Amino acid sequence: MKTNRQRVTGFSLTEILVALAISSILMYGVVSIMVASKRTYALQNELAKLQDNARFIMEDMIFNLRMAGFRGCAGMNETVSAIFGNKNLISGENNLVIEDINGNKVSETFPKTDSLEVRFLGSPLEWYDHEQYSPPELKSSAKAYLSASSLVPKVGNTVLVSDCERMEKVKVSESNPEGQNGEAPVGTRYIKLQGLSATFKRPIDIFPVPAGGPSGVLYEVRADPVSGFVLYRNDPDQLKYEEPFVEGVENLQVRYGLDRAGGLTYSDTPPKATDNVKSVKITLLMRTPQKRFDIKDTTEKEFHLDSALIYNPTENLAFEKGYRHRLFTSVISIRNANFNK
Repeated sequence: MKTNRQRVTGFSLTEILVALAISSILMYGVVSIMVASKRTYALQNELAKLQDNARFIMEDMIFNLRMAGFRGCAGMNETVSAIFGNKNLISGENNLVIEDINGNKVSETFPKTDSLEVRFLGSPLEWYDHEQYSPPELKSSAKAYLSASSLVPKVGNTVLVSDCERMEKVKVSESNPEGQNGEAPVGTRYIKLQGLSATFKRPIDIFPVPAGGPSGVLYEVRADPVSGFVLYRNDPDQLKYEEPFVEGVENLQVRYGLDRAGGLTYSDTPPKATDNVKSVKITLLMRTPQKRFDIKDTTEKEFHLDSALIYNPTENLAFEKGYRHRLFTSVISIRNANFNK
């Protein structure tokens, strides 16, 4: 009896090794593409955050610079010195070595930075909007009812009262921050003002004035142990630093556009109270908020912060490795044209 046997065939060892080698090469290429794509995506995400931070800072600075010298609708009839004293409405410091919040200086390999200070009247107190408790007129020692969310000045604090015809600076003679006076709904607060020489008619604005005079904002670049560099935004009369405003701000340059006999001239010297500031040029050197450990180099580019100030991150690789940088510049026109008067 004969038995039919089919010939059994398969891959040889050489064929298997060749297949494995080709597969390894293909897998290495796929993995390399995935890693590179992931790194590129993460870096683009960091750059997007950087751009969003820069846009947010510029919008905030534009708003506050255009508020420089704002003193209410009736305040335009008052001189700046009568409300703000002898303080410059737009000022700052030039060529500062970057420090941390404790005043310790960091490496001087980074370019020196500037600070910017802007002064204006803040937001008025919020009235309690009800006919019974918000009379159309406000006389001396009358109660001014405020909403539950409004700031309530303390007794002895100074406020500016304005009704778009006149403005007076008076003191608070009585303050009820608890709102439990029985004459108005719970949560409603009131103050009494002493020394008003006239009767004010609505709409009335009451601006709180700090002890040091009307304040505003102060922008400063500081070193931070976590993110490296942070822009702080504080009250210029407040010595203690609060929470960081925006991270990733490595340098701030401020140039003041002054109206002089020869025309508009930009200067890095903070203006005097008598200078007519028409515009302010802001330059921000931003770097990605988070350090990328998969990036061994840094931005290979020279950044012209000013005509006489050039910074190259590759020359400071010990501090800049793993970061990318961008430069943003904006010229902001001053809205209150007569704020110096």
